[in-house]
Amino acid sequence: MQCVICDATPDEEQSIRLLLNLVIHESLNGEVHDLPSIVENVNRNVDQWLAGQETILHLVAEVDGELVGALLIKDFWNLCSLFVHPAHQRKGIGQQLVRTALGRCKGKSQRAGVALNANDEAIPFYRSLGFEVRDVPRPPPAGSTAMWLGFE
Repeated sequence: MQCVICDATPDEEQSIRLLLNLVIHESLNGEVHDLPSIVENVNRNVDQWLAGQETILHLVAEVDGELVGALLIKDFWNLCSLFVHPAHQRKGIGQQLVRTALGRCKGKSQRAGVALNANDEAIPFYRSLGFEVRDVPRPPPAGSTAMWLGFE
């Protein structure tokens, strides 16, 4: 299995939206997370990217030509979404996406690192990449934890 990480392109929009919707509904607990709100939020971020916002980094992961992962970072510091198809999780694809994004964001961000609200189930994954829990003035959404990783 060879995973290729590249910039998302507008012609992948529908595949990206289908992937995001699938992962949200298959990977998140609807009793803990507000799934309609999450779907709306990630679709709004895709809309912003499609509008040509130059401060959005949107990467995709492909295996054998199939789109299996997507990552979106706004303003080169706000990791808004990381999704990997359930059949391809725990194979290093998410790590590849995050590491590639961190390298691409360093030097472009007005902040000293990357912040995110991690689903509580994903905290060990983000910790393995060096992210740490952070205090924030406003609590993150239910079932998530605010995290931060400084650029090295």
